[in-house]
Amino acid sequence: MRDMRGLTLVELVVSAALFGLVAAAGAAVVASAVRLAAAGKRWSEVEHHARATLERVAVLLRAAGYGASERILLADRSRVEFLADFSERIAGAERHGFYLGSDGVLRELWGNTVAPLTTEEDGFRIVSLELAYFDRDGRELAPVPLDAAQRREVARVRVRATLQFRGHASGWKYLVQEDHVTIRLAGE
Repeated sequence: MRDMRGLTLVELVVSAALFGLVAAAGAAVVASAVRLAAAGKRWSEVEHHARATLERVAVLLRAAGYGASERILLADRSRVEFLADFSERIAGAERHGFYLGSDGVLRELWGNTVAPLTTEEDGFRIVSLELAYFDRDGRELAPVPLDAAQRREVARVRVRATLQFRGHASGWKYLVQEDHVTIRLAGE
């Protein structure tokens, strides 16, 4: 029969070591969960901002030609300019457009004003902006920049942006966003 004096020193050391291992494993699981949650939140923020930025491009581009005799003024791979009448204070259509600067900032043209749609403070850079132009039958118009006759045929624009941002882990992450914008044709 065993003596009922209590635990031996060896039993205490073994139980403390086992408890330490379980606590370390639990801390590692919690730390991993926190990192994953932060990375997911970061991804969601970048995706939301990217979608909002492309939505602005799409909404304004959809109005190309509104109140103007000409719709698309310039159609290139990473730059588009068009006429649209958005302001009641200004008579006639104004020049609008979007282009990607070499610094990874998407800029909006509004009349004679150029304003950034994205900045480094947004936490990401746009590393590529690809615009493709299609006619009413879905054929891609090329080569770009489009000439005046081709620009009159533009019925849809595909806007694809690749964004680069630093995740919580080391290294860069990439996100590709795409939107298809239908443009009114003359007489519609």
